[in-house]
Amino acid sequence: MVLERLSSIANLFGSSPERRDALARLLTPTDLPGSGWRKMSDKTWRTGAKGEQTEWALRAGEAGSLTAFRSIQNRGVRQWMWSQMTPLVSVPDAHAEFGRIKDRGVSNRGAVRVQNEKDVAVDPFLGATRIWAHEQSTIGLAGPGSNKLLAAVVASSVIVVCTSGAPVLNWTTMAGLAAKLGQRVPAAFGKN
Repeated sequence: MVLERLSSIANLFGSSPERRDALARLLTPTDLPGSGWRKMSDKTWRTGAKGEQTEWALRAGEAGSLTAFRSIQNRGVRQWMWSQMTPLVSVPDAHAEFGRIKDRGVSNRGAVRVQNEKDVAVDPFLGATRIWAHEQSTIGLAGPGSNKLLAAVVASSVIVVCTSGAPVLNWTTMAGLAAKLGQRVPAAFGKN
């Protein structure tokens, strides 16, 4: 019984080789401009195991898709960045998840207050079939800051790059990082 439970929990987060492969696709501190960037945390989970059980989520879970997330901090200044990759079974499934990201928007868990927010026009990068960029201006105990989120569909995956703090990365840099992450999307997962 205990062994079955542990096996079930391990399956939720993926095996060690699966987890390593999924995390290896994400952005690393060396991908970011400047110095002082350090990895804060890595997370993986079975795609579709969290949140609403949509049809695309069930298909991704049955196929063994593993979503990967990494957060990185620049200790020299107030800058944070995270990247996420969610491989799905098909391009239509990736577009369905992309729509949910836009509907959820940018959640702000920091001790800041959003002053204003807007969508931003960003040119698509090679391989991206849909792209969404959103910016929030914030104010907190340490002063003004910003959150920027760029999400895209690449093949049958959804990728997200987000930065926050002050100063934040500019949109050209964000698009370059998203393009770099997009080049790491597994081409063979699912049916395109």
